[in-house]
Amino acid sequence: MSEKRSYYEKALEHPVAGGWHRKIFRMVKDLMPTNYEKMRHLDIGCGDGITIRMIKPEGEIIGVDIHEEMLKHARQRGIITHIANAEDLSMFGDETFDLTTCLDTLEHLEHPTLALSEAHRVLRKRGFLVITTPNVTTLFRLVWWMWTKFGMGKFWKSSPHLLTYNLWNPTETGMSLIERLRDVGFKPERTAKTNWNMVAGVRAIKT
Repeated sequence: MSEKRSYYEKALEHPVAGGWHRKIFRMVKDLMPTNYEKMRHLDIGCGDGITIRMIKPEGEIIGVDIHEEMLKHARQRGIITHIANAEDLSMFGDETFDLTTCLDTLEHLEHPTLALSEAHRVLRKRGFLVITTPNVTTLFRLVWWMWTKFGMGKFWKSSPHLLTYNLWNPTETGMSLIERLRDVGFKPERTAKTNWNMVAGVRAIKT
């Protein structure tokens, strides 16, 4: 392993951040479809690979991200990596995957509709998307401001949240998470929230 540890490697050892992320891991695992361990799986915005490997320790995962330094860590976790923007997955053909995951990534993207459309395109019919985003509320705004100003969250100053999401309600930057998924052809199948409702997750299906 590289001497320079990634954000998530350090975060999991932090008394606050570690608990936060582990709750998200548990939520995502509960959202995953039956037999997901055996599915052909694309992780969009895989980062250093810790998040998805906490959920799926074994099995093939193909991961895309724009940060080569993060992808080095992901490869060490057995993830097949590609440098790619979530809005352009043209290296993959139509209906290539059974499962796509997009965990804490959509809020960093300038063009979420393009990214979700690409996730939809590369999925086979009846394939699954599992996605998480911050569920923006007054409490989340306060906690995020404190975390990014005084805590380890200073890391995210270089990769800020460009858009905000709420599971069911529109925000100042646009549609709710559910409506964004429906807008590109996904059928939301199951929803969940964790961390005092500050993080939302959805399992959706390509119909």
